[in-house]
Amino acid sequence: LGIPVLHVNADDINAVAAVATLACEWRQRTGKSIVIDLVGYRRLGHNEQDNPMYTHPTRYRVVDGMIPVRQKFQEELLAEGVVTEQLVQLIEAHNRAMLEENK
Repeated sequence: LGIPVLHVNADDINAVAAVATLACEWRQRTGKSIVIDLVGYRRLGHNEQDNPMYTHPTRYRVVDGMIPVRQKFQEELLAEGVVTEQLVQLIEAHNRAMLEENK
């Protein structure tokens, strides 16, 4: 097809943001399509009735041991001093309230 494909690890939020920016710039500059191949996993399967431990037990034992992306990014931002624990808690409370409001 002649379309550029950008592969990115879904666990790396900074890489995902960089690839999305690059793809937008490519599209604006060239007017041509570009594909982002977001490589990740589903922690809880496809839906609430799907238990991936039945179909992929080895893989999901590994997934169960992985730190969730949000927590990993939060720890990274805290370690770099970009955010404080207080700000993290404020953002989490705000997001939780918005989710509850929009049920």
